[in-house]
Amino acid sequence: MDLQEDFAPLVTFPKKPILRMATYMCPSIPIEYYELLATYLEESLDVDTTLVYDSRSPGQLKMKPDLFGLGHVDIGFVSTSYYLDLVEEGTVELLPVAAVHPHAKAKHGFPGYYADVLHRADAKERIQNLLDLRGALFAYSDRSSISSHSTILKTLYERGENPSFFSNAICSHSHIESLNLLQSKRAEVAVVDSNTLSFYLKQHPSVAEEMCVLESLGPLPPYPIVIRKTLPGKVKEHLTDAFLNMHKSSRWLRKLKEFNVVQFTKNFPQVYDSATTIMEFNKGSNRGSNFEVVYY
Repeated sequence: MDLQEDFAPLVTFPKKPILRMATYMCPSIPIEYYELLATYLEESLDVDTTLVYDSRSPGQLKMKPDLFGLGHVDIGFVSTSYYLDLVEEGTVELLPVAAVHPHAKAKHGFPGYYADVLHRADAKERIQNLLDLRGALFAYSDRSSISSHSTILKTLYERGENPSFFSNAICSHSHIESLNLLQSKRAEVAVVDSNTLSFYLKQHPSVAEEMCVLESLGPLPPYPIVIRKTLPGKVKEHLTDAFLNMHKSSRWLRKLKEFNVVQFTKNFPQVYDSATTIMEFNKGSNRGSNFEVVYY
């Protein structure tokens, strides 16, 4: 099979098809991870890749054009909430693969992640469960975040509480900044993406002694990989196969493990029904939809 012929509908300059990639997952997930994937796809599919990223928002900034709808991006790495927005707009479809990240609570081969509830280690003696966090100053990344906002809010409701449970909340604008706020004692509690925590502690190993994971909420649906809806079917097939086979190479598996990934596995649109359920639960009647926020 001639891959060049299958990829012919992509932009070509000057010799090879160009696969245009975008990520909205930085800085919570390191840009180097997506650079690794770009390099792998270049080699395995014999294409050139471009990679753009925007760390200002977990999705396309409001009032900005939809790059998928305009045909300017072929494949994107996005948050669950942004994926659900794009599906409503009808400009993308899910690439049926997702990364598998190890976690102490995760089943083998499950492609989800967790919302880790963290507090400072110097409060360990008085904090034994989630309800002991009452009145604390809480940091979360963004109101659209399934892990740091929607999931903890739903958990509080299920345990008979509401958004006033915390004395105040800080919208930090990224999981990394939530961890920085906790580490610097400007917040007492943070709820962060479990993989972001893993990357953070790898870069700052001494901080591990200063933080405690009180509870891991989840599992949550895996990070979606989307492709523009007008991408040819053959290209979608080649991309899917490339990701599913990546871990079979010892060379690429070693590189994946550096980013807390053990393989890619199959993924399905129905997996994200649980995320929709969480968001709809929080919007239910007689419920507040947000925490009292001190903007950071």
